[in-house]
Amino acid sequence: MATKAGAGKTVNKGEGSEFYAFLYILGETKLPLVDKDLKETGRDVNFLKVLREDAIYEFTSGNRVAVYVDGATHYFDCSQAQEEAKKVFSLLVNPGSIPTNAPALNSALKLVCAKKLRAKSANKQDLSASVQFPNVPFSQFIGFSVKSYVGKDPTILNASGDNTRFVYRILKNGQTPSGDELARLKSFYPTTVGNSKIGTYADFYRNALKDGFNFNFKENSGGNLSYNLKFIDSKGPELLARILMEQFAAPRTRTPLADLVDEAARKNDIPEIQALGDNFEDRRNSLRHKIQNILLAFTTGATPAVKWTGAQTASGGLLVVEKSGKVYCLELLSGNVVGNYLIENAYFEQPSGDRHSKNVLTVSPGEVTIDLQLQIRIQHP
Repeated sequence: MATKAGAGKTVNKGEGSEFYAFLYILGETKLPLVDKDLKETGRDVNFLKVLREDAIYEFTSGNRVAVYVDGATHYFDCSQAQEEAKKVFSLLVNPGSIPTNAPALNSALKLVCAKKLRAKSANKQDLSASVQFPNVPFSQFIGFSVKSYVGKDPTILNASGDNTRFVYRILKNGQTPSGDELARLKSFYPTTVGNSKIGTYADFYRNALKDGFNFNFKENSGGNLSYNLKFIDSKGPELLARILMEQFAAPRTRTPLADLVDEAARKNDIPEIQALGDNFEDRRNSLRHKIQNILLAFTTGATPAVKWTGAQTASGGLLVVEKSGKVYCLELLSGNVVGNYLIENAYFEQPSGDRHSKNVLTVSPGEVTIDLQLQIRIQHP
């Protein structure tokens, strides 16, 4: 039986979307496969069983679901899961907060014999299932990661304090700014007068770059993220830091990483990129491949706070929840599809002054530095 949560607590859109995708699968039994632009390919992935917490959900004859949990077997119709999914989706699209004791949530939890809205996830895995892909003669038990466009754009890599903080040295004409140059740099930095903030951190970076200041990567203060990036690519921290700074030279916010890669390869201004090839096309192709590998790793298994072993826990691919309520599958059997979807739609979150993004400008003897927070989201194609 489902248990009611305490009053006053709320559910975020991400958690609600994961539960919604789970209900949607129980109702539909299969999901359309889509390409990198989230367009249907005309093929489906069929779900045979779904594992959630200690329960197994098996699709049986007559469009029914058998639930094996706590030594007992329960049954419900797929049509019942469809109806519960609709009610949960109505909560998700409501602009207000979602209370954990909302009747629609408790009703859905009761139907599927679950106690909690969110199942425990292993790294990037939000749901595991036995599935049958087209043209594959056997079923596979694999994990999936849920990405939802209901609410804010979904994240690939979440800001995590020091773990995701990149530190840059600031130079002007190859020298540490001092005197008038330092004063000019500080003039771009946001200030607070009374209760009003003048300027933004994004404008600080843009104005400083336009004025000829350079931001050279110094370090990633989070040891585990640095380890993971080097695990994926030996020059991963330097390459990602260069792309991260390129966003402020771009003509618009939410510039896709694919475009930032092109510009960084064209400018060819750090040794790590220069080593990738003697011409623009070679550098772009190599840099795109390396950044794509980083995005894939942090989508399928890696996290910034824990050292990664290379295990892909979300080995099945992505389950994408659309604003319309439809759920699609981007499968990893064709890695290029997911990789292209990620790099062509991923973008860096703009810097702010929140609890993660300190953007602290530090002036010390012989060095001026600033820290920039890393967070990556995916916009809709």
